Amino acid sequence: MKVSRDDVENRQAILHIEVEEDRVERHLQRAHDKVSQRINIPGFRKGKAPRRIVEQFVGRDYLLDEAMES
Repeated sequence: MKVSRDDVENRQAILHIEVEEDRVERHLQRAHDKVSQRINIPGFRKGKAPRRIVEQFVGRDYLLDEAMES
């Protein structure tokens, strides 16, 4: 993970964070597992829906938010 910092006015800073793709993928998979256990998707048992279907149902942004929380 690479982190850089740009100082701006009024004692503020902008952080730029780069995370490795495999690390993001692991967290997205955990988020999928967690979300798929909580929601009901028609035609699938809880926790058994494929990731693609879960992403369509809740949206990729929701999974990304969930991944950042874990």
